[in-house]
Amino acid sequence: MPYHNQKKEFSIPPIWRLAFRPFFLGGALFSILCIAIWLGSLLGVFTLNLYGGAYWWHAHEMIFGFSVAIIVGFLLTAVQNWSGVRSINGTALFILFSLWLVARILMFIRLPAIWVALPDIVFLVFSALAFCLPQIKAKQIKNIYVLTPPLLCLALLNGLSHYALLNNKNALPYFHSAIFVVIFFMVLLGSRVIPFFVGNAFKIPQPRPPKLIEYATNISMLIVIAAAAFGFYRLPQWFIVGTALIAFCLNCIKVFYWFDRRVLSRSILWSLYAAYAFIPLGFLMLALHGLGVQGNFSLVLHSFSVGAIGGLIIAMASRVSLGHTGRPLILPPAMPYALGIIIFGGFVRVIFPLANSDWYLPAVYISGFCWLAAFGIFLYHFTPIFLQARADGKPG
Repeated sequence: MPYHNQKKEFSIPPIWRLAFRPFFLGGALFSILCIAIWLGSLLGVFTLNLYGGAYWWHAHEMIFGFSVAIIVGFLLTAVQNWSGVRSINGTALFILFSLWLVARILMFIRLPAIWVALPDIVFLVFSALAFCLPQIKAKQIKNIYVLTPPLLCLALLNGLSHYALLNNKNALPYFHSAIFVVIFFMVLLGSRVIPFFVGNAFKIPQPRPPKLIEYATNISMLIVIAAAAFGFYRLPQWFIVGTALIAFCLNCIKVFYWFDRRVLSRSILWSLYAAYAFIPLGFLMLALHGLGVQGNFSLVLHSFSVGAIGGLIIAMASRVSLGHTGRPLILPPAMPYALGIIIFGGFVRVIFPLANSDWYLPAVYISGFCWLAAFGIFLYHFTPIFLQARADGKPG
């Protein structure tokens, strides 16, 4: 590993040694705040004067506040392994995290919109730069081409959502497209880490589908991202249904190739499969929506956001946090319950309203409280891990 100056490395407070530490911690805490505020608003417990209004703020912050923080934390940690070059740490990491935090705080303060939007967008641009620099030094360009464009796409969609708000335009296409960009990250990163985790766990060759399936899945995701940004409502029914069914089938094929029955005995692995399953489920829901079988587009979005994004983040963050702090890859005692709770919350949020539309609001409340419980358990176990040095005495 690229730790050339051991004395300097150990002088850095543990929280600032690798990007996953502050961003996983901050992202998880912020998601609890977001969901608590959202539930409180829906239940009429309190009303906050939020930037953009409650609905805009909820959509924006769960994407560009929470999800983006976790993605950035993962990428800026993984890039060190991929490139062999020390990734952002210390003061530079503190500044980058502070930029993310300031952008979140400004949403609660009445300031001119430009001062709210600027740090929010600049954070993603700087994150992309921090991701690219180690790979440029190592002359590894492949990951830059694959993973930097989605980061910059999120920066663009973030800017467009602010622009739409300032000009009284519809920001939903930009939010929808951003959700699919996040899902694209999950597909890309899941395709790397899930086979790797399974191969490592059982000492077998990494189970991978043919490259043609991988390429076709990625292309289908790019088409969905573009379609969402354009506006699904502007597109013909056959296009939406066809694209969604293709993405559904391709993601099912990937899970089939990855699957090994032995994963069912390990929570740290089955949870990845269960959460990823919400991605093909979301595309199936999109196809049904296009056909008019189910008319609530929120069910499509929350299959992706609660089940896939929420579930995969807790599952991956747990595995990454244990591995990168020199701890055994054994989940803390309550974490299997946290993983089960978030998967159950995703199931309730999507399937209950599909079965009976009268269950829509109860499903929202149940899934919201499941989120609070799952991420609360995650923080209980992992906050000390984020704040402490590696268990094996190594830097990082």
